[in-house]
Amino acid sequence: MICNYSMRKILKNLLIIMGAVILWNCGIVEGARRKPMITKTEAVTIANKEATRLGYNLNRIESSADAENSVWTHYLRQGVLRLRHLNLERKLASKRFWAIYYAPRQSQFGGDLFVFVDKENGDVIDHLKGQ
Repeated sequence: MICNYSMRKILKNLLIIMGAVILWNCGIVEGARRKPMITKTEAVTIANKEATRLGYNLNRIESSADAENSVWTHYLRQGVLRLRHLNLERKLASKRFWAIYYAPRQSQFGGDLFVFVDKENGDVIDHLKGQ
C-alpha cells in the first residue's frame, strides 16, 4: 500500500515536471518565431517616410521619440484628444507602439504631427496632424 502511494506520488510529480518542461519549450519556440521588436531608429525611419508621404518637409520639422512616448503621454494628460480622435485611441489601445512626434523648427501655430508605428511589425498604425 505504501509502495503504491509512493509510486503514484512519483508519477504525479513526474507528469507535473514534464508538463512544465513542455510549456516552457513551447514558450521558447514561440519566442523564436516572433519577429524582433522595432527599434527607435527603425521607427523614426518608418515615420519619416509617412511624414514625407503626408506632405511634410523633413528639413522644416524635428522629430522626437522615446521609449515612454512622453510627448504623446503629455498630450493625453492635457485632455486634448477630442471626439474626432476616439477612433485613433481605439486603434492604439491594443497595440505596443512608438509615437514619433514632429514639430516645426520655427515656432508657429499648428504644423505638428504624430506618427504611430507598431513596435511589433513596423506598420504605421495611424497619424495625427496638428490643427
